[in-house]
Amino acid sequence: MEMNNYNPEVPKIEFQDTKTKQVSGAVCVSSPDQIRLGLLEEKLTNDEYGNITIVQQCDTQLVFTPEVARSLINMLEENLNSHSL
Repeated sequence: MEMNNYNPEVPKIEFQDTKTKQVSGAVCVSSPDQIRLGLLEEKLTNDEYGNITIVQQCDTQLVFTPEVARSLINMLEENLNSHSL
């Protein structure tokens, strides 16, 4: 899928047609100049005795400045409101 931008100053955004992964949660760590969001995926693991444990792994990490994070939150809120969600 491709989004065409008519403003030449804005870079073109391309989406790869690959499967998305469901995540079970997220963890957020922030400092005054950086926000890190880790997306957690639940996996089953077992030890040598056959005991099965559910482990949350962070395999995707997003890093934002506070300004970008606020902008993204505002955009998401606007989209949800425009779709009455």
